[in-house]
Amino acid sequence: MRKMLGSLLKAGAVCGMLMVMNPFTSLAAIGPGFTAGTYVATITAESVNINKSQDSEEVLMTAKTGNTYEVLEDMGNGWMKVRVNDSEGFLPVSGNATVEQVGESEMAEVRTFDELPEKLTYPAITPTLFERKKQGIGKRLLYGTGNPAKLSLMRKNLEQLQIEIVGLSDIDVAVPQADEDGDSPLENARKKAKCYYEAFQIPVFSCDTGLYFENVPEDKQPGVHVRRVNGKNLSDAEMLAYYSGLAAEYGGLHAYYRNAICLIMDEEHIYESMDETFSSEPFLITSVPHTDGIRREGFPLDCLSVDLTTGKYYYDLDPAELGKVAAEDGSRRFFEKITGIFPHNML
Repeated sequence: MRKMLGSLLKAGAVCGMLMVMNPFTSLAAIGPGFTAGTYVATITAESVNINKSQDSEEVLMTAKTGNTYEVLEDMGNGWMKVRVNDSEGFLPVSGNATVEQVGESEMAEVRTFDELPEKLTYPAITPTLFERKKQGIGKRLLYGTGNPAKLSLMRKNLEQLQIEIVGLSDIDVAVPQADEDGDSPLENARKKAKCYYEAFQIPVFSCDTGLYFENVPEDKQPGVHVRRVNGKNLSDAEMLAYYSGLAAEYGGLHAYYRNAICLIMDEEHIYESMDETFSSEPFLITSVPHTDGIRREGFPLDCLSVDLTTGKYYYDLDPAELGKVAAEDGSRRFFEKITGIFPHNML
């Protein structure tokens, strides 16, 4: 049976002695000593970045709940050096993972699983997602997002087309960090789709959005960096505070979204769009949030967004009205146009 290191630390019982120690004391100081090749780290957080170095915030990849990695070295202060495929990364264990000792056979399984196959097929995606509709569903696509609100919305938009959507959080292997440094929504959508297709070798699509204001200086235009302000990624609450403040500064913000999508079926079948059907209707971002506050996690600006035609907050529009003004049906029209040309052997 596996011997949980976390349990040892909590109990303080090592080699028959009661010890009081910090849960993140170096493994090398515990009991018989830490030996590389006998410990694994299992991710318990929803997601955590594994960095390229302990002293840098440069991300090697983002790990998900349940991912397991061979521990190569205890770096101290809650950091572990772990094996990531054919390279090494640095994992902040505190609050993100458990570390446990395993036998040689279990370690062999971890090492085998850690080596990503050249082609990742659908059985590697959580099977229960496909048990529901194995019959009658001919189209299964990976949506390159870890945002559960966006995933849920896309599934709803495409359910009538019998396209089954899975997200990055549904994949039971490590997910690479996609670059989003493009200058337009389409560039970012393309970069993300290519990243995930190259990693998993399955049909995948990604979307990206840019937010633009009228009569606002260029340095205040969010564009594709809606969540990133002054080099920091904002939480939902921080976005609400920032954009309501900006609206107060300019007496309201007349805004619109430009959206883009890129679908990669294989290296020869790539479809993308950023046409007007993906642009939202002009709307107003007000400085006064809806009285309900943030009601749709992952979409904090809907709390500030007002439809110019009805004068209603987005939160007060019915789903059909919201889909029209926010261009949420653009993705459905995109797939309606190309669904008939999907080669069946790709799906």
